[in-house]
Amino acid sequence: MFKTNRVGITLLTLDFTTNIKKYQGGNFMLTVYVSHPYGGKEENKKIVEDFIRQKQKKYKDVTFISPIHTFGWQYNEVDYVKGINDCLDLLSRCDAIITKRLDEVLDSRGCIIEVGYARGKGLNLVLWDKFDEYMKRFDDDFEDDEDED
Repeated sequence: MFKTNRVGITLLTLDFTTNIKKYQGGNFMLTVYVSHPYGGKEENKKIVEDFIRQKQKKYKDVTFISPIHTFGWQYNEVDYVKGINDCLDLLSRCDAIITKRLDEVLDSRGCIIEVGYARGKGLNLVLWDKFDEYMKRFDDDFEDDEDED
């Protein structure tokens, strides 16, 4: 956790692992990055909102992160490299990435970059339509809160 550099300064290093279990206040937490093509189109933003809204009701201990909702406002205001770097920085703080099937995102340079980055970092890659199946591995840690509303 602590390293000493060449000039003798002790640095605190953070270990970013693929261990997806986080305990915050004794609760199991999972942070999931929701990747989806955007292109500045409001209909794509709505698709992500609907997906997150549906899953949030079922999985209350999961935090869903949408780069579209976080950075979409700057889509036409910053250059592409700055925008994708912001997205990748956000992704690096997540435990898993959810994305559409490859054939559905081939035209989205951003999604391809996000998935490649996630694979390189060893993050869990989950397809949209397989998310519930993926969450079954945590049955002991996550409650299915759908009936509590």
